[in-house]
Amino acid sequence: MNKNWIDIIEAVKLFNKSEMTIRRFINKHKNNIDAVRKDGKKYLINYKFISLTYQSNNDIHNDQVGENIKDKKDAMQIAYNSEIIKKKDEQLDAKDKLIGQLINKKTPILRHSTFWTAVSSIIALVLILTFGYFYRLEFQKQYKEKYQLLKTSLEKEIGLLRDQNEMLHKTMSKIKQNSKMLLDVFDMQKKELLEQNKKLNEELIKSQSDIWKN
Repeated sequence: MNKNWIDIIEAVKLFNKSEMTIRRFINKHKNNIDAVRKDGKKYLINYKFISLTYQSNNDIHNDQVGENIKDKKDAMQIAYNSEIIKKKDEQLDAKDKLIGQLINKKTPILRHSTFWTAVSSIIALVLILTFGYFYRLEFQKQYKEKYQLLKTSLEKEIGLLRDQNEMLHKTMSKIKQNSKMLLDVFDMQKKELLEQNKKLNEELIKSQSDIWKN
């Protein structure tokens, strides 16, 4: 396949459209030499030009891959943050034990270097946990916004499908009514023809009987 020009069969496969749709596109743009040209008996379509109207399967696949990669990155970031919090909790427990040991010693705690090291570690841990907490809130906010947008889009599509289904149901009802009316008319005409045929037969028999009598 030429990367710039494709034929009808290639367009059907790439853009997942029917041959009739592709031919309508050609008829619409056949006077545009930058969009459609003829190679012998077959038409060729400019790939970039038709891509402005229809999305190719390759573009759809790339979009889906990008979304999957982003979701994986988000999941990995959550797992990483959870692991950091877990480690910091373990460090905090160790610092609490150390502080308890220092309290039990006779040396004034404020003069002990380990005490101030523990205090610094606790402050750093609190800051890290605070940052992690606000990061998590921001992440949840973004996730909720995406979820709400997706939900709204799905609700609109469901509403459209319901409207289409209702219109289809009304159309089918009208078709059934019209069919019933046609059947009733057909039955009436059939009865009238049978009665006329019966009368004609009776008249024919009577005429033959009169002829034989004469």
